[in-house]
Amino acid sequence: MIIINDQAKVPITYPVGKSVKSEIKEHLVRLARLLMCASILNIRQKTRYMRGDSVKNVTIVFWNALAICTAVVIWGVIAPDQLESVTAKVTSYISTTFGWYYLLIIMLMLAFCIYLIFSRFGNIKLGKEDDQPAFSLLSWFAMLFSAGMGIGLVFWTTAEPISHAFKNTPGAEAGSDQAIKEALQYSFFHWGVHAWAVYGIVALVLAYFKFHRGRRD
Repeated sequence: MIIINDQAKVPITYPVGKSVKSEIKEHLVRLARLLMCASILNIRQKTRYMRGDSVKNVTIVFWNALAICTAVVIWGVIAPDQLESVTAKVTSYISTTFGWYYLLIIMLMLAFCIYLIFSRFGNIKLGKEDDQPAFSLLSWFAMLFSAGMGIGLVFWTTAEPISHAFKNTPGAEAGSDQAIKEALQYSFFHWGVHAWAVYGIVALVLAYFKFHRGRRD
C-alpha cells in the first residue's frame, strides 16, 4: 500500500495487511524484553559487589517489588493483549468507583502540607542540627521545579489538554465546550499545587528519616 503525502508529494510505503496498532505492539514487546534483560543484568552486576553488611540493606520489600515487576513484564511479553484488557478494566473500575476517594486524599495531602508550613513542624531541619544548606533557596527551588515539572511541562502542557478535550474526554462529549473546560481543569489538577503536595509528602518522609534521623534502611 502506498500513501501520497499531499504537501511533500513523497510516496510513503506501508506494509500491506499490517496495522499501525500491531506494529506498535510488536515494538513494545521488543522493548519490554530488552528492559527485562537489562534489569536482570543490572541486578547481577549490583549483587556481585554486595559484601558483608551491604547485603543486609536489601530488605524483603525490594525482593517483593522485584518479583511483582518481573511478573508484570513477563505477562506483557507473553500476552500483551490480555494485559492491556485487564489493566484497562481495572483502571476504569478504580476511577469510576474510587474517584471521589482519590480527590479527597489529594485535597487532604494539600491541606496537610499547608499545615506543616505554618506549624512548628515547619522548622524541623532535614539534616543534622549543625548542617548548613548546600544550595540557596532559589537554587533549590529551581532544581526541584526543573527535575519535577520542567521536562513534563514541555510536552504535557499541550498534549494532555488536547487529549482530554478531543480524544479521552473525562465526561463530556469530545470536542464540546464542556470537554475543553474539563480538560483544562484536569490539567491544572495534575500539574498544579495538588501534584506538588503528593511529591512533597513522599519527599518529606524519605528526607526526614534519611537525613534527620540518620536511618539507612
